[in-house]
Amino acid sequence: APIVLCVAQILRFRSKGNGQEPGKSKVTEEIRLELTDGWYGVPAVIDTILQTLVANEKIRVGSKLLICNAQISGSDEGVDPLDESYSSEKRTCPLFLKIT
Repeated sequence: APIVLCVAQILRFRSKGNGQEPGKSKVTEEIRLELTDGWYGVPAVIDTILQTLVANEKIRVGSKLLICNAQISGSDEGVDPLDESYSSEKRTCPLFLKIT
């Protein structure tokens, strides 16, 4: 079933990789989203098409996304957000979103 989630935060991560030329490293940027239903938050890994929409500010904080067929990445089980051991900083099972 589809769900509407709101973009609560846009997270940008920069990492240095090996460049083609010796002594030069290539900086790559990964964009992730923090989505919310208004109560709970969930991190989301997005594909290159959605990253382009974020970069062009077509998707920004406050945008509502209709989500269908999202996949949980990194875990086969859900996480109870009311569990005391749950920490929003340590979420290892983000949604994987892609345009289909």
